[in-house]
Amino acid sequence: MTKVISVDMGIMMTLYYLITANKRTYCFPSQEKLLEILKEKYDIMISRRTLNYHLRKLGDLDFIFRKRRIKKDDNGVLKFKSTLYWLKKGAWKLLTRMGCLLQQTVKMLKKNKGFFSDENETEKTRSFELREDQERRARGIMREINKRGFSIG
Repeated sequence: MTKVISVDMGIMMTLYYLITANKRTYCFPSQEKLLEILKEKYDIMISRRTLNYHLRKLGDLDFIFRKRRIKKDDNGVLKFKSTLYWLKKGAWKLLTRMGCLLQQTVKMLKKNKGFFSDENETEKTRSFELREDQERRARGIMREINKRGFSIG
């Protein structure tokens, strides 16, 4: 039984987003881009070395597959390109479970009619506030998962 912590979930959710946004089965973000997204979307601030530790751990746990792209230029010097990432079956199952939790949260928010203080607000403002609240609740769910230690068996 292995515990997956919120950093691992944040990385897998980031890869999922990048894969589905580009309508491919893989993605190829730079490590800097991964760190930037983790910081912006999930309030996860880690070093590059820590990111590599978690990527290796997710690979060892069979949640992701990575293919490093290294080529030689005309002078025979190695040229590093971004790594290709694929989510494996275990990651898809775990993210599906997480998606069910998030869908329940969204349904709860939609049911709550008194959510907005001013009934004269524009739809655009309401939409923005709903997204903000969803992100806040998603972070709360991530903290709860981290506290309980979401187990994979």
